[in-house]
Amino acid sequence: MVPRVQPSLPMRLLSGASIAAALAFLTAWAARILPRHGAIDHFNAVRSLDTLKVSPATPYLIGAVLLLVALLALRRRSLMHPKVATWAIAGLLISVAAPLASSVGHQIVIVVSAAAAALLVAAHLPKLSFEPPARWQRYAPWLLWAAVAGLHAVYSMHRHAWYGSGSWDHGCMIHNFYRASRFMSTTSTVLGDVDFLGDHFMLGIYLYAPLTWLNASGYMVLLVQAVNLGAAAPAIYLMARHHRIAFVPSVVLALAVGLSFGLQSAAYFDSHEISVGFGFLAWGVWAFETKRLRAATALLFTFALFKESLGAYVVGLGLLALWRGLAGKDRRSLKYGALWVVGGAVWFVLVNRVFMPTLIARANLPEPHETFADFGPTIFEAAIGMASNPMKALSAIFVPDEKLLSMGVTLFGTGGLALLSPQIGLAALPLFAERLLSSKTTMWEMGYHYAAPLCLYAGWAMVRGWATAAHLLQRGLRGVHRGLMPAATGILTLYVALSALGINGFGYRHPSNYFRWGETYFSTAPRKAAHDGAVALLQDEGRAARLAVQNRLLPHLADRPVIYRLQDWKKADWVVLSVGESAWPQPDHFPRQLARRLARDPGWKLVFSQEGTAIFVRAEVSERPAVVPGKPLGIPASRARPVDSQNPS
Repeated sequence: MVPRVQPSLPMRLLSGASIAAALAFLTAWAARILPRHGAIDHFNAVRSLDTLKVSPATPYLIGAVLLLVALLALRRRSLMHPKVATWAIAGLLISVAAPLASSVGHQIVIVVSAAAAALLVAAHLPKLSFEPPARWQRYAPWLLWAAVAGLHAVYSMHRHAWYGSGSWDHGCMIHNFYRASRFMSTTSTVLGDVDFLGDHFMLGIYLYAPLTWLNASGYMVLLVQAVNLGAAAPAIYLMARHHRIAFVPSVVLALAVGLSFGLQSAAYFDSHEISVGFGFLAWGVWAFETKRLRAATALLFTFALFKESLGAYVVGLGLLALWRGLAGKDRRSLKYGALWVVGGAVWFVLVNRVFMPTLIARANLPEPHETFADFGPTIFEAAIGMASNPMKALSAIFVPDEKLLSMGVTLFGTGGLALLSPQIGLAALPLFAERLLSSKTTMWEMGYHYAAPLCLYAGWAMVRGWATAAHLLQRGLRGVHRGLMPAATGILTLYVALSALGINGFGYRHPSNYFRWGETYFSTAPRKAAHDGAVALLQDEGRAARLAVQNRLLPHLADRPVIYRLQDWKKADWVVLSVGESAWPQPDHFPRQLARRLARDPGWKLVFSQEGTAIFVRAEVSERPAVVPGKPLGIPASRARPVDSQNPS
C-alpha cells in the first residue's frame, strides 16, 4: 500500500488562505444581504454584484472566520489539505455565479455556506454517536411532539391574543367547529349563509367535537392545529430510526421538518382544514414507510375527510405503493396500492361531484374554488387539459419565479437531500399539481398552509436519501483525507441543521414566522385592552346575541351559532368595529363611516367606546346605557339626524 503523502507546510498555508478567503467571501455576502432582507427588491439585490459591497459588520465577521480557520489549522491539519481548498474555491465560484444565474441563487449560496461551515466545525466535534438508554429513547418521539407542538401553539396563540388572526380563515374555522360540535346545520353565517361543507368538505372536524364541548374558542382550534402539525416531528424521527439513522441525526431531522418554513406558516397563519387534520397525514406516511399498511389505510382515509381535494393525496400515495410493489415484487404493497388508488379516486369524485353540489344547493353559493383556469374551468376539465398538453403543464411548474422560490425553500430547507430520493415525487404528484399548476397566486407562496404537506414529503424523502448522502460524503472525504471520515455523520447532521436555519432565516422574501415575536399588524397595547373589554362585554351577553364583527375581532367571538362579518351588519343586533384597523374585505375607512351612520340612527345606540373600538346595539335589544363616543371614532357626542341607510357615509 502506498503511504499517503502529507502536504508541505507552504501548501497547507496556501490551502488555509484559500479556505479563509472563500469563507470570508461567503460571510461578507451573507452580511450584505441581511439589511436588505425585508426589502421589496430583495431578489433583484441578491442577483446583483452590488451585494458584494461591504456592510459595517463585515470586518468583524471576516476576522471571526479567519480566527476560526487558524484554530482549525492548528487542531486538524487535514482541513488544510489542497483538496479542501479546491472545494472552498468551488463554493466561492458558485456563490458568485448562482445569484446572477437563478432566482434561487441566494438559496444555493445558503446551502454552500452551510456545507463549508459544517465541514470545518463538525470535523472537530465528538462523533455524534450518543445513544441514550433504550427506555429513554421510547420518550423521544413524544418529547419531540410536545416541544414542536408547544412552540406552534405558543406562537399562534400569541398572534391570536394580539388580534392578529383574521375573520375569513380563523373566524370561519372557529364558527364551523362550534356548529359542528353542537350538531347544528352546516350553514356558516361568517361565510355569508353558505354551507361550510359545500365550501370545503371538512367532515373531519366532527372528530374534535368532544374537545370543543370543553372549550370552543379560537385557542382550542389553534391547540388542535398545533398538535396535528407537531406530529410531523415524531413521525420523521421514527422513520429515521426505522432506517437505522443514529439518535442525534434523527432528532435533528425531526426538528428540521417539524419547524420547517411551511409548517411554521401553517401553524401561524390562522387555521385551516388541512392543518387541523395534518397529524393523520404525518402518521399515515410513517405507517406507510414502516409497512404498517392497514394502519396507514385508516389514517390516510381519515385525513381525506378534512378537505375535498385530499382523495388525490391518497391516490398519489397509492401510486408510490404500486411502484414499490412492482420494484420489490411485494404483493401486499400492490394490493394496498391498488386500494388507495381506486378508493382515493372514488372518494375524490364522490365528494367533488356528488356530495358538495348537493350541500351547496342547500344555502347560498360559496366563492368558486376551481383554481386551474389556465387548463380548464373545472378541476376535471383542467386534468384533461394538463394531460393533453403536458409541455404547458411542465412549463407552468417553473413560471413565474415565485414557484421556484417556494420550491427552493421546501427542498433546500432539508439541505437538498430530498432530491436523493426521487421516488417520493411520485406520491407528491397531486401536491405539486395542486400548488404549482394553480392559477391562484396564494397557492404558490410560503406564507399559508399550502406549503405544509410538501415540507412533510421533503422531510420523508430526506430520511430515505440520508444513507445515499452519507455514502457519497464518505467517498468524498476519503478522496480528500481519510482523517476526516470519522466526522462524516457530524458533518452531514450539522449541514442539515445549518441549511434549515439559513433557509428559514434568509431563503425567502421574509424570514419564517418564529424569527420574530411581534408583527406590525398586531394591535397596540391600548388597542388590545380596548378589544379585550369589548369581547368581555359581548361574552356577558351570551352566545345567543347576533353579532356583526370587524375582521380581527371576529375570531374572538366566533364560537356561537350566529355571527356575521362587518359588511353584513344589517342582519345583526350588535355591531363591533375598530376605527383605524383592518376591515378586510371592506376598505379600512368603512368602520369609521359605519360608526357615523349608526351614531346618527335613533334605532342604534353606542354602548362601548374605547381607543377606537366601539359596540353599537339596536335600541330595542339591550337596556345597556349609551356612552359618549371616544375621540378616535370621529363622531360627535350628540346624534345627528338619520341618513340614507344604503350609504353609511
